[in-house]
Amino acid sequence: MNWFNRLIQRRKDIESSSLMNKTNGEIITELTGGRFLVHGKPVYELALEYKNDIEIMLLCCESELEKMNEIGQVAAPFYFERVAILARKNKNYKLEVDIIERYITELEGFYRLNNLPVGSGVMAGPRFSSIVSRLEKSRKLLERNIKSE
Repeated sequence: MNWFNRLIQRRKDIESSSLMNKTNGEIITELTGGRFLVHGKPVYELALEYKNDIEIMLLCCESELEKMNEIGQVAAPFYFERVAILARKNKNYKLEVDIIERYITELEGFYRLNNLPVGSGVMAGPRFSSIVSRLEKSRKLLERNIKSE
């Protein structure tokens, strides 16, 4: 069952016809009472304007993971990649490693739980591949940073 059907089943008070001509983001917001909004907006509305704000991007990551676990829509990799990039820029290698490992672990768990082939969908995309490829170097940078302290 897809995420839309799961949400509709939970919200018997909303007619599916009232959701016609709305975006996925608007539908999710309406059916969840705005539970996944960050500062009152869907995360995709914050992506460009706040892509260099690590705190906002972290909130977007949390929102995406909550949404994935709650309604079954895979967490978008953009926010996790942005946090990894900004963390490295700030020389916060621990955060970079943590956010990458968490995203990979959460996605693999979601795919297994939903009987999806690990490595398909979002995991087959270039942004996920970019995130995974950062991990080895970020671990080395973290290790080097710890040794120099």
